[in-house]
Amino acid sequence: MPRTKQELIDNLLLDLNVVGLGQTASNEESDFVSSNINSTLAELNARDVVNVLDEDAIEDAVFQPLNDLMVARLGPSFGRPPADQPTLLLLEDRIKEVTRHSGTRATLGTDRLLRQGNRGPHRGFNPVTG
Repeated sequence: MPRTKQELIDNLLLDLNVVGLGQTASNEESDFVSSNINSTLAELNARDVVNVLDEDAIEDAVFQPLNDLMVARLGPSFGRPPADQPTLLLLEDRIKEVTRHSGTRATLGTDRLLRQGNRGPHRGFNPVTG
């Protein structure tokens, strides 16, 4: 079942230790996280990391990896040390991995000559026998 942007906001604020279970964040904190979600999704969409077309229909498989990336990106704004670039790239790769389609791929056949390589006249190639 798809998750909503509000669920992502609530989850982020909980993971960033801004609120505890059952607590509500201030409007300022929620708005800050919401605007960062918007800009991050726009960037990730533009770079073809993930395409979230509807913020209120975030796929379950994408929700937690996206949450983890957002925690890493927003952490410094909430008193956490900044994530290093390799960590951010690994988190993005995790998002790509869960969205990768694993359908079968058609394979292209190759010519026998191409598989064996070009043996030309200087290598004993006989055009009659191959």
